[in-house]
Amino acid sequence: MSKNALKFLCVLLALCVCGAFALNMYMDKKEQEEIRLYYEKMNEELLPIQDEMFALRNELTELEAFYEKEKEGKATIQILFTAPMAVIYEEVYPVMEDYEYVGVIAISEEYFPGNAGCIDVNEAKILEEAGWQFCVRYDGNSYQRVAQMAQEIGIALQSAMYFPNGTFEEDLDAAESVDFVIHHGESGRQLLTFTKEDKWYLGALGWFSMGVSDILEEVVEQGANIVYTIGPDGTEEMYEDGQFEKMLNKITAFETLVVTDLTSLDTMQGDEADESFVTNYQDRKQKMNARLEELQKLEQEVYEKYRK
Repeated sequence: MSKNALKFLCVLLALCVCGAFALNMYMDKKEQEEIRLYYEKMNEELLPIQDEMFALRNELTELEAFYEKEKEGKATIQILFTAPMAVIYEEVYPVMEDYEYVGVIAISEEYFPGNAGCIDVNEAKILEEAGWQFCVRYDGNSYQRVAQMAQEIGIALQSAMYFPNGTFEEDLDAAESVDFVIHHGESGRQLLTFTKEDKWYLGALGWFSMGVSDILEEVVEQGANIVYTIGPDGTEEMYEDGQFEKMLNKITAFETLVVTDLTSLDTMQGDEADESFVTNYQDRKQKMNARLEELQKLEQEVYEKYRK
């Protein structure tokens, strides 16, 4: 064989080797690209499923932590104005609205919307629309008489009566006709309230009273209820602008203390509150776990699809 022929064969062989190597590299690259696209497509299907699973697991963890904390019991407080003072609409309402709190206002024939020194009828309606509630202030009057007056001006009255300090007695007929009796610890009754009896007997305390901070801490520690009273009946109840917001700040500082209206008590305190809370927790947890199972099945189906 001539030298030229040998050179040709060597060149041809080299070209074949390079071609084979190049083809192999091309095939490897093509296969890698196909694998990449394969897993990319699989991950595209998996991503929304796994994102939702991750979010649900986090939500479940938060729900369980919230339940453990909440089942220890919520403390509740109502801010009761013992008369419909004009200052309520002018100064108190804007401040409480900033805190997203509502109050309760006690009214009577003497202390009534539209009377001298009181909020007017339109202001009373605005407060009611904002979630504030009205109850009867006991001044020797009957609940029915004040309820009729409230109806005449278009104000809804809660089935509740507030007894100014020293006026409550167990056998008063006025206390028999309502669902909420608000007292100051007369007749041996405790200020802290935990459960409903035949009706709610709510202990009240002037917001400027001696030892009020200690009692509030006790309310929070025991998951009880207390009513703070603000009004014209004594120095321990007198409204003071700067001090009032300090009180709201103090209330807000307690994470487990909730400012409520009167009618929210049935779902915040006592057996009904416990049942409602547990039922709501269990329902939410069951729905979230059911959805997690659905997502896990969807995830498995995607894996099976791409294994074939």
